[in-house]
Amino acid sequence: MKSFSNQLPYIFVGLLLWCMPTGRVAAQTAAGSAEPSAPDTIILSEADVLRIALSENATVRVADLDVRKQAYARRAAQADLLPKVDVNGVYSRTLKKQVMYIDMPGFGSGDGIEVGRTHNTQATLNVTMPLISAQLWKNIAMTGEQLDLALEQARSSRIDLVATVRKAYLSVLLAQDSYAVFKRSYDNAQANYRNISAKYDQGLVAEYDKIRANVQVRNIEPNLLQAQNSVAIALWQLKVLMSMDVDTPIQLSGSLSDFKEEVYRGYFSADTVASSNSSLRQLDIQRRLAVSADKLNRYSFLPTLSLGGQYSYMLSNNEFKFWGDGRKWTPYSAVSLSLNIPIFNGGKRLHNVKQSSLAIRQIDIQRSHLEQSLRMGIKNQNNLLRTYMRKYVASEEAVRSAEKGYQIAEKRYQTGEGTLIELNDADVALLQAQLNYNQSIYDFMAAKAELDKMNGTGVPEDEGK
Repeated sequence: MKSFSNQLPYIFVGLLLWCMPTGRVAAQTAAGSAEPSAPDTIILSEADVLRIALSENATVRVADLDVRKQAYARRAAQADLLPKVDVNGVYSRTLKKQVMYIDMPGFGSGDGIEVGRTHNTQATLNVTMPLISAQLWKNIAMTGEQLDLALEQARSSRIDLVATVRKAYLSVLLAQDSYAVFKRSYDNAQANYRNISAKYDQGLVAEYDKIRANVQVRNIEPNLLQAQNSVAIALWQLKVLMSMDVDTPIQLSGSLSDFKEEVYRGYFSADTVASSNSSLRQLDIQRRLAVSADKLNRYSFLPTLSLGGQYSYMLSNNEFKFWGDGRKWTPYSAVSLSLNIPIFNGGKRLHNVKQSSLAIRQIDIQRSHLEQSLRMGIKNQNNLLRTYMRKYVASEEAVRSAEKGYQIAEKRYQTGEGTLIELNDADVALLQAQLNYNQSIYDFMAAKAELDKMNGTGVPEDEGK
């Protein structure tokens, strides 16, 4: 039973590392102390990490460019209200002139009379402008709603990124704090081994104690290396989210224990309203777009009225010359009103209206389902927060008790009243308590980040407004 107790920290380590991203990197020897930061190492806080990610992450930048695209699309649609001015020129060479026959007294029928000239040139200025067009007006209004949708999608990308980056940031802190716990346990095991070796050389302890102390050190080394490896992998993943080169040296300030006050504050301030949820907002905007599209299809039954104007200069002659004697450019101008009344096009307009009506019903069903899913998800996250809060309180008390127990076991062993097995069991209990403490803070803060994502909150720039 005691042998199994000595294996508990390694079983717990395996479960912890299984929950985190794993991989292989070249790890340094576990016997050495943690390396100091290089002179060019960048020290980052959580606020710094979020700021860099929100400004450099590819997903956010693409979403921002999409907003700009929609803004230009709105301006392009509004330009249809303005007059369109075109200039065109036409040159034609007559290969065979038209023959005209005149049946009138005094005109012989004969072979007819050729009309027209060989070279014909025309330059025209055309101006058109819509006066009444319900479809055009509605289409312009829809571009504003499309811009709103692009803005909400950009906001959604920021919310998702903040939640992901926060959890990645917490994962790095968890890996670092776990490494620190294993390093402390490793240092304690080494110190015990040196102490026992000295006593063995003096004949005060049996060789079994020395062998067991050495085994304790060697058993911790693989887990310490794996914990060091997990820190490197977690940092890589965080750098990718920040669109930062993986070779850039960075170091995160603080530790998970810095969030212990936020655990209490976050628990009592947990929001249960999903009114700001980005998915719901996007569906609301999509419904407005669907309603506008339905009106646009209905407006296709209405007539349109447009104003047009034309001013032309024409030149016709039998020689390929544009200027000189006998070359006279003749002007021509006209103003027109064009009325278009749709009557029948095979039922296409009617079927388009039916399609758009069904699209509205589809969005209503999707929104109802999404709202129910969000209610369940938020309720589940609040239950998780309560559970993790209790785990945190229990683990905090466990750490205090385990630290006191280890100090007692260490003193008992030094005075000869306790055994090495008792000391090892106390170290195992302290290791487990510290790992549980770190894990409880990580679990709570990660669940809170997910809850903020569901509620559509948590973006620093929104919180500052």
